Amino acid sequence: MSMKISVIIPVYNKEKYIKKCLESLINQTLTEIEIICINDGSTDDSLRIIEEYSKQDSRIKVFSQENKGPGHARNQGLKYSKGEYIAFIDADDWIEIDSLELLYDNAKKYDSELVFFNAIEHLPNNQLNKRTYFPEDIEGVFNYKNKKDIVMNNFLIVCTKLHEFSFLKENDIQFSDSELFEDVFFHIKSTINAEKITYVNKYFYNYRRTEKNTRQSDSIKSNKSFIFLDTINEIKLLLIEKNAYEILEDNFIKFKLTELNNLFNNVDTLYKKDFYNLIKNDFNNNPIKESSLNKLPIDKKKFYKEIIESKNYEEYAITINSGKDVKKINKIINKIKRFF
Repeated sequence: MSMKISVIIPVYNKEKYIKKCLESLINQTLTEIEIICINDGSTDDSLRIIEEYSKQDSRIKVFSQENKGPGHARNQGLKYSKGEYIAFIDADDWIEIDSLELLYDNAKKYDSELVFFNAIEHLPNNQLNKRTYFPEDIEGVFNYKNKKDIVMNNFLIVCTKLHEFSFLKENDIQFSDSELFEDVFFHIKSTINAEKITYVNKYFYNYRRTEKNTRQSDSIKSNKSFIFLDTINEIKLLLIEKNAYEILEDNFIKFKLTELNNLFNNVDTLYKKDFYNLIKNDFNNNPIKESSLNKLPIDKKKFYKEIIESKNYEEYAITINSGKDVKKINKIINKIKRFF
């Protein structure tokens, strides 16, 4: 049987959710698939569950490794894959039953290297959030040169794309072994290199966001998040190498400031001063032109200006906290005004 799609699942302590993930795959309308589970050193019942499923369905292949993170696990999955196309799914997520068939048909119709599709985030209290690449249907192929926003946006996960395997190998596209941001560089490198991208305007991927504290969210609060500065510099070098930086400079600057601002706001107080110093040093070494700053949203421009103009972390902290105090005072004044 020819293998149309290899689905790669990194599995780490997902005993509560892995059954739903696997059920969504073994019942796909496209049957010519293989399901590659990389047990990433799980200490719960995950390994037993996936091994039981593999006994019932020969398409499920199970491999184990010491805990090295999802990036390393996905790279191992790529080594074992035999499909024309590669799909990634996280062990606590699931996909709609006809997803792989419709994505494969689209890929073959247009000879696509990447096929984008949409996702639904499942939040606490049964709240849903739709993550949509493009609101309209797009017929035919495109690439980053005519749709610049696909490269650096707020939806960088690899799970909402079908990847042609030969394309990944030819362009040496692999994941970082880093515990954080392992799929950011993968996404950007694939979208920069792909000449033929297509889009299926359907919500195939179900992204579970009900766990408040995860390994990744805990890591982002720690000094492990500092590695993003290395990631962003790698991205810039890639864009320059591919002659894409000039086209994407404004997108890159907005992406960089947005992500650094979010990370700085979320990092634990213990690490804020060290992170501030790293960010300030980066900003000093990579100054942003005023013409580029003026194209940014006000809050991102403000973040850059306040860091670059402050002498040290203590001065910066006073600046941002005084801004918060002004907002509080304005709220109190507005409440008082309602009574007069």
